[in-house]
Amino acid sequence: MTYNIILLHHFYGFPDLIDECSNNIRYVQVLRLLGRKEFPPNNTIFFCCTSNEDKRLQSIQRIAELDYNYKWINYLDDKDTKRYGKHVQSVEDLLNKTDIELTPTNTNLIIGGTNTTGCILRRAPVSVTNWTDLGFNVKICLSMCVDYQSDGISAADGNQRAAAILYQYIKANDIVNQVDVFYDILDCTKAGMRRDWRRKS
Repeated sequence: MTYNIILLHHFYGFPDLIDECSNNIRYVQVLRLLGRKEFPPNNTIFFCCTSNEDKRLQSIQRIAELDYNYKWINYLDDKDTKRYGKHVQSVEDLLNKTDIELTPTNTNLIIGGTNTTGCILRRAPVSVTNWTDLGFNVKICLSMCVDYQSDGISAADGNQRAAAILYQYIKANDIVNQVDVFYDILDCTKAGMRRDWRRKS
């Protein structure tokens, strides 16, 4: 069986620094995957690092667990240690939170959260870099990400800069064959885009 792993890291972030449209899109993307045939509850697991202030994601979690019977695992990272205690220090720590053996060969790993070029890509214990170092393939869902620390005169400009940095990092670190970047969450169950792909008219 292949397991869909939905990793929502620092999903709440700092909402005062995130434009309302980008923020709404992120939560809608999480909500719309619930109950979809592409993400059946028997093989889809949520790992979530967020804030107790994030009432929207808490509501989505309740819907996921009560209405659809998804497995939802909350975790802490180093920024939460002083407030909440022991935190996740590595990918292995995170994987030990479930009794299912998750390996590079049986997982479809999808990541979203904040910041795209920071904690999501390289600066957190469960960043893309940490997963690829262990041999996992990773799919970054850009519509579930936002980067409020990137330079830019607007949210759109900042997120475009973040996408460019993301691409350059993937290329420079030779992980092109391990990392896919998607916009739509429903596309994240598919294989990478073929070279002969053309937009349908």
